[in-house]
Amino acid sequence: MTVKAQTLSGGMNASVRMIGPPGPQGPAGPQGPAGPTGPQGPAGATGPAGPQGPAGTPAATPNIQAFTTPGSYTWTKPAGVTMVRVVCQGAGGGGASGVAAALSAAANGGPGGGSGAYCDMTLWPRSFPRAFR
Repeated sequence: MTVKAQTLSGGMNASVRMIGPPGPQGPAGPQGPAGPTGPQGPAGATGPAGPQGPAGTPAATPNIQAFTTPGSYTWTKPAGVTMVRVVCQGAGGGGASGVAAALSAAANGGPGGGSGAYCDMTLWPRSFPRAFR
């Protein structure tokens, strides 16, 4: 049987529907494009606290010894020391005073003194002896 669709007056289409037994299902069509990403959901609840970590090693107490008077000193490395920092600082020389000029009038001051000295070094276990002298 052939069915024709006809255009009626006023631009309306008429269609004819045939009633009969259903035919077999056709093959699946191709997959459509992915839809847009939805909004991000709320953050989840905070999880439980983790276990207590192990105790840390106690902080080292600095062993600072200052030698401020000229002379000879001996420093002995305490047991367990793994690093030694030595800082040496020497004062500069004093400036010269003014000399009396003719007729015992005071003159301008003399030149300034020499600069001081400074040394800062870190020593590791293999580079320092048990005692410094």
